[in-house]
Amino acid sequence: MVRRYDARDFFHSPAFPFDIHSVQFDEPDFEFHRHNYSEIVVVQRGFGSQITDYGEEALHTGDVYIFNGDMGHGFKGAQGLRNYNVLYAPEAMLRPLSADIAGGVAFQALFQIHAQVKPSAGFPSRVRLSADKLIQLEEMLASMQLEYATQAEGFEMMVRANFLRMVVFLTRQYRQQPRQGDRQSFRRAIRHINRHFREPLRLRDLAALESMSVSHFSRLFKRCFATSPMEYVLRLRILQACELLRETGAPISAVAEQVGFYDSNYFARQFKQVIGRTPTQYRRRMQIADPLQISEFKRRYPEPA
Repeated sequence: MVRRYDARDFFHSPAFPFDIHSVQFDEPDFEFHRHNYSEIVVVQRGFGSQITDYGEEALHTGDVYIFNGDMGHGFKGAQGLRNYNVLYAPEAMLRPLSADIAGGVAFQALFQIHAQVKPSAGFPSRVRLSADKLIQLEEMLASMQLEYATQAEGFEMMVRANFLRMVVFLTRQYRQQPRQGDRQSFRRAIRHINRHFREPLRLRDLAALESMSVSHFSRLFKRCFATSPMEYVLRLRILQACELLRETGAPISAVAEQVGFYDSNYFARQFKQVIGRTPTQYRRRMQIADPLQISEFKRRYPEPA
């Protein structure tokens, strides 16, 4: 029997049907389930296999899934998985969108229920973000999470504003994303990068994992991920650095070393080039509370009776 979650277990006010949390999963599997609200899942870190009504596919850092209505989903074989989960009632949260967005093909693909789409067509409501775009999205998510947690005067309006900004951002990214190749071809290389990105990595070793020449590996990798293999490694290090800057008080030099940079000045230059701010500026803007562990998530939101 498929587990079902109910909106009443998550939305604390019928007048504001919204919830947001960042979850670090300490288990490799999360069982297949359904719910009577919509959900945006942003993969901040890690990899595994996403399971939906449309089948099973690899998920990676930067993937964004929108589960509309009763769409079933779960995952298995996850390693180092950390997600932002945004739960909402679409009839309340999407209503203020202007006609130029709501009537567009990209919005319809992402945020409408796809009963007419055959499972063989693949999961339709997904965006794959590059590292710099993921960081932009994380800023919106962190702002929503902070407003929702503190609930200062006007927090609902601030959350709604950032939520709609996120919807427009994802719609634009869906429209602009390049055609992706078969990411399954890089399963071993991506698994190795995710485990060892803090260490020195060589392009020829990554290519050898997939039994490809360096040139063929690089060309296909860029087609699938819209970036070169070594740039992918760099951006993954920067993403990890962002996490440490937000959630720890470690010195900048220590953060640099923990993510694989042994020259803190070089780290600062690379960080600013990707993020547009220095590490110190980013920390001041973004520092928020630690994410929930999955055990705490389950405690706060117990299984339905």
